[in-house]
Amino acid sequence: MTARFVRFLLLLCLALPAFAEAKPALIVFNYGEELFELPPLGAMPAGKPDGAGAKLGYKCSHFGIMWADVWTWDCRPVLIAGEDRYLELPPATASVVTTDPRSRFSKVKRSFWNKYAFWLALAGLLVWQLRWSRRRAAQQRGAAARPRDRSAVAAAHGDFEPTVPAPGPTR
Repeated sequence: MTARFVRFLLLLCLALPAFAEAKPALIVFNYGEELFELPPLGAMPAGKPDGAGAKLGYKCSHFGIMWADVWTWDCRPVLIAGEDRYLELPPATASVVTTDPRSRFSKVKRSFWNKYAFWLALAGLLVWQLRWSRRRAAQQRGAAARPRDRSAVAAAHGDFEPTVPAPGPTR
């Protein structure tokens, strides 16, 4: 129980960095706004304003660990005009874009890492923990099933004196 508690505290300390910018940490947390581009839709939804070279996409708030999104919220359709530049859509156009099935948020271009890495890492951690706990339980069951030879344990610790049975009467 104590070893498990110490391991938990160690993981907790390593996982939670100091609340300051530019401090080194074992795990990188990222958050803020992120732009997600939609694939070309062919005929654009009605009411889409013309943006010179802009692409339709979503601007979302996000929280991630090691650049893999854990949670994404507050997504609004925008015109993406560059790597980190966007144009807000008028409310009427935004409602047309959000109701068009071709421009749902599930259709945005996201890398495999951004979309699935957190969940794969979490599944891997759970599998590792399950295997570790089963191996530990098997070792404990095996140790409990074997009878302990007290003389062998005492000899290993150096406080064993072999005893010779005293000669008894013979017939």
